[in-house]
Amino acid sequence: MFAYLLESEKLIIPVVSAKYTRWIISFLNTGEQKDMAEFFTNLISKLEEMSPELKEMVKTLFCGVMSNNVVSLDCPHISRTLEEFYTLRCQVADMRNLFDSIDEITVKDTLEGDNMYTCSQCGKKVRAEKRACLKKLPKILCFNMMRYTFSFVTNTKEKVNTHFSFPFQLDMSNYMEKNLIPQKHIEDNNGTDSEEDFFLFGRRNQPGKDKWYLFNDSEVKLFDPTHIAGECFGGEMTSKTYDSVTDKFMDFSFEKTNSAYMLFYERMNPKDSDTVQAATTKVTLDNNEDHSPQIELSSELAEWIWQDNMQFLQDKSLFEHTYF
Repeated sequence: MFAYLLESEKLIIPVVSAKYTRWIISFLNTGEQKDMAEFFTNLISKLEEMSPELKEMVKTLFCGVMSNNVVSLDCPHISRTLEEFYTLRCQVADMRNLFDSIDEITVKDTLEGDNMYTCSQCGKKVRAEKRACLKKLPKILCFNMMRYTFSFVTNTKEKVNTHFSFPFQLDMSNYMEKNLIPQKHIEDNNGTDSEEDFFLFGRRNQPGKDKWYLFNDSEVKLFDPTHIAGECFGGEMTSKTYDSVTDKFMDFSFEKTNSAYMLFYERMNPKDSDTVQAATTKVTLDNNEDHSPQIELSSELAEWIWQDNMQFLQDKSLFEHTYF
């Protein structure tokens, strides 16, 4: 199978055992189109149910902690509730980029007037500031882009195709609890958590491994990262269209249908940030230099795949639908 994956011109369908086929079918209805975020949530839940070890691994990789704080302005009390998350839901409508959306998640809301907060310890209404902060970040931080909104006019979901950009490298330090909540209200953990020393996320620029791949259903191919803005940010594009009335080409603007639904950022060490920053300044894909290890196939296997490719390409040319 791996030899075919390496050399064959045909699509290869890996053989999956009946055990894992039943496991996939148990939570995935192949006849129903699912939202990517919903599929990711279901997948995480199923993985956690398989074994305690796998549950702990999934939690370490993807689970973060959100801290919801209500800080009183009229008394020394604070209310804090902790909530685990696997994805951060980010608004896209009316937002320019990912930073604006995260700012919206952690925005401070003042409770005063008729909306004053009732302090559970004082038993009276007080002015307070309400804010959600990030207390702990996972090794892989996932964002769910809310590209769909519900229209009360049509009673259907409508896609938001507005332009929404995101960086290759993301500094999350400004959204952490210790930087948003006054220090006197921060709990002392009696120690230093090494995971809390840095909050830098991004892609790793490793020599020989700086390649991007496009997975589009059955199609897998190399992807030029310089096209990410055009393929993933959404927004509008302009095309020249011939107008027979005026007998000239006119600019025609329309919304792009391609846009990112989920983003995955990997936690990085601060020492790696300069490398990534240099790479994101000018992202290039070297197609001429291949750093992948060279794999030699046996002559019999290579000949077998060669003959199969010849037959496949011949049939493909003979039965090309554009000829009929």
